[in-house]
Amino acid sequence: MNKKWKLVNVANLKPGDRFKAVSRSTTVTGVIHEWGVGAIRDAVGNDWPVASFSDWYTRTPKKPKPLTRPEEPPVGSFFRVDRTGDAFQRCVGDGDWCYLILGDSDRASDLETWGDITEPGDTITKLRLVEVPDWSWVADE
Repeated sequence: MNKKWKLVNVANLKPGDRFKAVSRSTTVTGVIHEWGVGAIRDAVGNDWPVASFSDWYTRTPKKPKPLTRPEEPPVGSFFRVDRTGDAFQRCVGDGDWCYLILGDSDRASDLETWGDITEPGDTITKLRLVEVPDWSWVADE
């Protein structure tokens, strides 16, 4: 076996474990959904007798990847930070790149940095600016 699979005692298996059972004639892999008396039910619903397999392995969990900030969008682009719902445009301010918040009249003139508006693990959605030549579809209030 390789590093992804760890040899275990069958008594230590529990529901939710990904397993591999190996005998001389066959290898069975699956996810344990429930214990049976002398058998394990695998992901496809087949009962496999515990005694017929000599070696049992569980899948070693993957190490979680560290969270990173999303890559900065191109200059002039419009985007929304999905966590907050705030929309921004990337622009130039004070000789450096900055982000202008859109749509909020109280904060519309605030220039933010990439570190101010995003956190590691955030996702962004790029937005498209389209011209609407006819505003007659907007209901009068």
